[in-house]
Amino acid sequence: MRKLLIIAGVILASGTVNAQDYYHGLGVQVNQAVFSREGSSTSFGTPGLVYKSTLLFENRRGPSFAVSAYPFLGLSLNFNSQTGGSGGFGAELPVLGELVLGDLDDACFYFGAGFSASYTAYSDPFFGAESGAVVGPQFGLGGQFEIRDRLYGLRAAFTYGVNRSTEGLPDIKTNKFLIGAALYYPFGQ
Repeated sequence: MRKLLIIAGVILASGTVNAQDYYHGLGVQVNQAVFSREGSSTSFGTPGLVYKSTLLFENRRGPSFAVSAYPFLGLSLNFNSQTGGSGGFGAELPVLGELVLGDLDDACFYFGAGFSASYTAYSDPFFGAESGAVVGPQFGLGGQFEIRDRLYGLRAAFTYGVNRSTEGLPDIKTNKFLIGAALYYPFGQ
Protein backbone atom coordinates (compact mmCIF):
# COMPACT_ATOMS: atom_id res chain seq x y z
CA MET A 1 0.00 0.00 0.00
CA ARG A 2 2.83 2.38 0.90
CA LYS A 3 4.54 1.87 -2.47
CA LEU A 4 1.26 2.56 -4.24
CA LEU A 5 0.85 5.90 -2.42
CA ILE A 6 4.43 6.94 -3.27
CA ILE A 7 3.97 6.05 -6.95
CA ALA A 8 0.64 7.93 -7.08
CA GLY A 9 2.26 10.97 -5.47
CA VAL A 10 5.13 11.00 -7.96
CA ILE A 11 2.73 10.70 -10.90
CA LEU A 12 0.52 13.53 -9.62
CA ALA A 13 3.47 15.80 -8.89
CA SER A 14 5.13 15.17 -12.24
CA GLY A 15 2.01 16.37 -14.07
CA THR A 16 2.31 19.91 -12.75
CA VAL A 17 6.06 20.52 -12.60
CA ASN A 18 7.51 20.59 -16.09
CA ALA A 19 11.17 21.25 -15.26
CA GLN A 20 13.60 22.79 -12.82
CA ASP A 21 15.88 25.54 -14.06
CA TYR A 22 18.56 27.63 -12.38
CA TYR A 23 18.90 31.32 -13.24
CA HIS A 24 21.36 33.93 -12.02
CA GLY A 25 22.20 37.56 -12.54
CA LEU A 26 24.35 40.41 -11.28
CA GLY A 27 23.48 44.03 -10.65
CA VAL A 28 23.45 47.08 -8.42
CA GLN A 29 21.23 47.71 -5.43
CA VAL A 30 20.60 50.47 -2.90
CA ASN A 31 19.49 49.52 0.61
CA GLN A 32 17.79 52.22 2.67
CA ALA A 33 17.84 51.41 6.41
CA VAL A 34 15.47 53.14 8.82
CA PHE A 35 16.03 52.94 12.57
CA SER A 36 13.46 54.75 14.68
CA ARG A 37 13.18 55.25 18.41
CA GLU A 38 10.55 57.12 20.31
CA GLY A 39 10.99 60.71 19.25
CA SER A 40 13.78 60.25 16.69
CA SER A 41 14.49 58.47 13.43
CA THR A 42 17.64 57.77 11.42
CA SER A 43 17.67 56.82 7.74
CA PHE A 44 20.63 56.16 5.44
CA GLY A 45 21.31 54.39 2.16
CA THR A 46 24.09 52.08 1.07
CA PRO A 47 24.79 51.26 -2.60
CA GLY A 48 26.38 47.98 -3.58
CA LEU A 49 26.37 44.82 -5.67
CA VAL A 50 23.65 42.17 -5.68
CA TYR A 51 23.74 38.63 -7.04
CA LYS A 52 20.46 36.97 -8.08
CA SER A 53 20.21 33.20 -7.67
CA THR A 54 16.90 31.53 -8.59
CA LEU A 55 15.78 27.91 -8.74
CA LEU A 56 12.59 27.82 -10.83
CA PHE A 57 10.04 25.01 -10.79
CA GLU A 58 8.17 25.48 -14.06
CA ASN A 59 4.45 24.80 -14.07
CA ARG A 60 2.58 24.02 -17.29
CA ARG A 61 -0.81 25.08 -16.02
CA GLY A 62 -0.21 28.47 -14.42
CA PRO A 63 2.30 30.54 -12.45
CA SER A 64 5.62 28.90 -11.71
CA PHE A 65 7.20 28.72 -8.25
CA ALA A 66 10.77 29.83 -7.56
CA VAL A 67 13.14 29.94 -4.60
CA SER A 68 15.47 32.93 -4.85
CA ALA A 69 18.37 34.39 -2.88
CA TYR A 70 19.65 37.94 -3.39
CA PRO A 71 22.94 38.37 -1.46
CA PHE A 72 24.00 42.03 -1.23
CA LEU A 73 27.25 43.70 -0.22
CA GLY A 74 27.56 47.47 -0.21
CA LEU A 75 29.97 50.22 0.75
CA SER A 76 29.81 53.99 0.49
CA LEU A 77 32.57 56.47 1.31
CA ASN A 78 32.49 60.26 1.17
CA PHE A 79 35.43 62.49 2.02
CA ASN A 80 35.29 66.25 2.44
CA SER A 81 38.20 68.50 3.40
CA GLN A 82 36.02 70.78 5.55
CA THR A 83 33.82 68.36 7.46
CA GLY A 84 35.75 65.09 7.35
CA GLY A 85 34.20 62.02 5.93
CA SER A 86 31.20 59.78 6.15
CA GLY A 87 30.60 56.23 5.10
CA GLY A 88 28.36 53.26 5.22
CA PHE A 89 28.52 49.49 4.99
CA GLY A 90 25.74 47.01 4.32
CA ALA A 91 25.34 43.26 3.90
CA GLU A 92 22.13 41.30 3.38
CA LEU A 93 21.04 37.72 2.67
CA PRO A 94 17.35 37.33 1.81
CA VAL A 95 15.77 34.02 0.75
CA LEU A 96 12.28 34.17 -0.78
CA GLY A 97 9.64 31.92 -2.25
CA GLU A 98 8.24 33.60 -5.38
CA LEU A 99 5.41 33.19 -7.85
CA VAL A 100 6.59 33.88 -11.40
CA LEU A 101 4.07 35.09 -13.98
CA GLY A 102 5.73 34.46 -17.33
CA ASP A 103 9.07 32.89 -18.11
CA LEU A 104 12.41 33.89 -16.59
CA ASP A 105 13.98 33.53 -20.04
CA ASP A 106 11.79 36.40 -21.24
CA ALA A 107 9.83 39.35 -19.89
CA CYS A 108 8.02 38.38 -16.68
CA PHE A 109 6.70 39.56 -13.32
CA TYR A 110 7.33 37.95 -9.93
CA PHE A 111 6.40 38.55 -6.32
CA GLY A 112 7.09 36.68 -3.12
CA ALA A 113 7.86 36.56 0.57
CA GLY A 114 10.59 35.10 2.69
CA PHE A 115 13.16 35.93 5.35
CA SER A 116 16.08 38.34 5.38
CA ALA A 117 19.02 38.99 7.67
CA SER A 118 21.07 42.15 7.18
CA TYR A 119 23.56 44.41 8.90
CA THR A 120 24.03 48.09 8.17
CA ALA A 121 26.42 50.66 9.63
CA TYR A 122 26.78 54.37 8.92
CA SER A 123 28.95 57.17 10.29
CA ASP A 124 28.61 60.91 9.69
CA PRO A 125 30.37 63.87 11.40
CA PHE A 126 27.07 65.75 11.84
CA PHE A 127 24.63 62.98 12.75
CA GLY A 128 26.95 60.53 14.50
CA ALA A 129 27.14 56.81 13.98
CA GLU A 130 24.37 54.27 13.69
CA SER A 131 24.51 50.53 13.10
CA GLY A 132 22.38 47.50 13.57
CA ALA A 133 20.88 44.35 12.19
CA VAL A 134 17.50 44.12 10.52
CA VAL A 135 16.19 40.56 10.73
CA GLY A 136 12.69 39.58 9.71
CA PRO A 137 10.20 38.85 6.97
CA GLN A 138 10.82 40.30 3.52
CA PHE A 139 8.27 41.03 0.82
CA GLY A 140 9.53 41.56 -2.71
CA LEU A 141 8.32 42.13 -6.23
CA GLY A 142 10.01 42.61 -9.53
CA GLY A 143 10.08 41.94 -13.19
CA GLN A 144 12.23 41.51 -16.23
CA PHE A 145 11.90 43.45 -19.47
CA GLU A 146 13.71 43.81 -22.77
CA ILE A 147 15.53 46.91 -24.00
CA ARG A 148 17.12 46.59 -27.45
CA ASP A 149 16.97 42.79 -27.37
CA ARG A 150 18.65 42.57 -23.96
CA LEU A 151 16.92 41.39 -20.82
CA TYR A 152 17.10 43.53 -17.64
CA GLY A 153 15.48 43.08 -14.26
CA LEU A 154 14.12 45.40 -11.59
CA ARG A 155 13.40 44.38 -8.02
CA ALA A 156 12.06 46.12 -4.92
CA ALA A 157 11.89 44.67 -1.41
CA PHE A 158 10.73 45.64 2.06
CA THR A 159 12.01 44.00 5.25
CA TYR A 160 10.26 44.52 8.57
CA GLY A 161 12.73 44.07 11.41
CA VAL A 162 11.31 41.86 14.12
CA ASN A 163 14.48 42.10 16.18
CA ARG A 164 14.41 44.83 18.80
CA SER A 165 17.33 46.48 20.53
CA THR A 166 16.70 48.03 23.91
CA GLU A 167 20.29 49.25 24.38
CA GLY A 168 19.85 48.98 28.14
CA LEU A 169 16.65 51.04 28.07
CA PRO A 170 13.71 48.58 28.11
CA ASP A 171 11.07 51.35 28.09
CA ILE A 172 12.17 52.75 24.69
CA LYS A 173 10.51 51.15 21.67
CA THR A 174 12.60 50.71 18.52
CA ASN A 175 11.52 49.91 14.97
CA LYS A 176 13.75 48.79 12.10
CA PHE A 177 13.00 48.66 8.37
CA LEU A 178 15.03 47.97 5.27
CA ILE A 179 13.96 49.01 1.77
CA GLY A 180 15.93 47.81 -1.24
CA ALA A 181 15.81 48.59 -4.95
CA ALA A 182 17.89 46.73 -7.52
CA LEU A 183 18.64 46.73 -11.23
CA TYR A 184 20.25 43.53 -12.48
CA TYR A 185 21.31 41.79 -15.67
CA PRO A 186 20.33 38.12 -15.91
CA PHE A 187 23.13 36.16 -17.56
CA GLY A 188 22.02 32.75 -18.59
CA GLN A 189 20.69 29.61 -17.19
